[in-house]
This record gives sequence, structure tokens and C-alpha cells, in this order.
Amino acid sequence: MNKKIVFLQAIICLSLFIFMFDIQVNGAENPKIKGVNIPTKVEKNYTVKVSTEKQYVYVYYGSSLIRVMKCSTGTDNAPTPIGSFYTSTKGTSFLSSKYNEGGYYWTSFLGNYLFHSIPFDQSGRIIQNEERKLGQRASHGCIRLSIKDARWFFNKIPTHTLVRIT
Repeated sequence: MNKKIVFLQAIICLSLFIFMFDIQVNGAENPKIKGVNIPTKVEKNYTVKVSTEKQYVYVYYGSSLIRVMKCSTGTDNAPTPIGSFYTSTKGTSFLSSKYNEGGYYWTSFLGNYLFHSIPFDQSGRIIQNEERKLGQRASHGCIRLSIKDARWFFNKIPTHTLVRIT
């Protein structure tokens, strides 16, 4: 009789664990497992790699490198997150009231962390001294690209694409 009770308790515990895991993974749009944001659908053809040391973005299609872009990642005071993420939402422009600047052709990879163009001011004009900073750490944590590269990224990189930042 004790073996039957232990067996039933094990089945109940296992069932609860499976039920709870299912709610965590399938009930959330983008669950986090070990610091990696896993979307429910993953883009398998493209991969984006960002080197915060070299200040370049590398885009791969399969195993082929198809584009290299100079970028500006976060400063020491506002670093770009390091790790593996997935692209999600996109938009043509945004304006941050916190920083009084915005960007064109944005793609999110972690909450408010974005790939986007070099910043523009409240009138929508590109901030020239920020444009000269491409290739240097200069952002508030986002990954800045030239307007041409930000537009390409926005148009070509699908949502749910793996982004590895080192």
C-alpha cells in the first residue's frame, strides 16, 4: 500500500510540474530560459552577431556572411546587454522623451533595447555629431547604425532572428 501512495504522489507531482512548465513556456509570448529570450517561433535562416569590442554588426544567412555594418553600442555608463536575444517588434521611427532624441527604422531585441539609426532631434533631423560616432561606444544601450544600414536591417531581418552580442 505504501508503494501505491508513493507512486500516486510521484504521478501527481510530475503532472503538476508538467502543467506549471507548460503554463510558463506556452502561456508567455517570450519566455526567458537561462537568460535567453526564446520566442515561440524562431527564424532559422538569419543570425546577427554584434561585437561591442570592434563596434560592428555581422549578418549571416545560413553560414554565409552577407553584411557587415559599423555600429555604436552602449557606453560604460549605459552598456548594451551582452548575451543571446531574438528580434521582436519593429517600427519606422520613435522619439524618446527621456533623451529628447529618436531613431529611424528600429528593431527590438530586448524590451526597449533596439537596433536603430543614428539619433535624430525633436525636429526629426539627424544629429550630425552622433553620426560621426559610428564605430565608437556612444549609445544609451541600443545598437546604432547608419540610416542606410538601419533601413536594410529593418527591411531584411525577420522577427524572431537570433542576435548574439559579445
